[in-house]
Amino acid sequence: MIDLHLHRVTGEARRTRDLACDDMRAYADVMTDSPGLLDVIHQYGASWRIVHDAEIGVWTAVNRPTPTALHFICAHNLASLAVKLAATGDRGPG
Repeated sequence: MIDLHLHRVTGEARRTRDLACDDMRAYADVMTDSPGLLDVIHQYGASWRIVHDAEIGVWTAVNRPTPTALHFICAHNLASLAVKLAATGDRGPG
């Protein structure tokens, strides 16, 4: 399992996003297959923990709005995950 949520990327500053992009270069193979990954993390990373499980080929997003609540979204590809995240209406701060 590859955890792609290295930094919480918000709309605070482009510098924050650039630092996260630098750190994610270690996952170049996933990024090459998924060019929209950084955009998805930028839009939803403040609220959702986004993970790609290459072993079973699934993208997941997990949100814990309160200590007792768990929101979980699963998709076969990043584009589908982005559509499902957009449907939640939760883009986080920024």
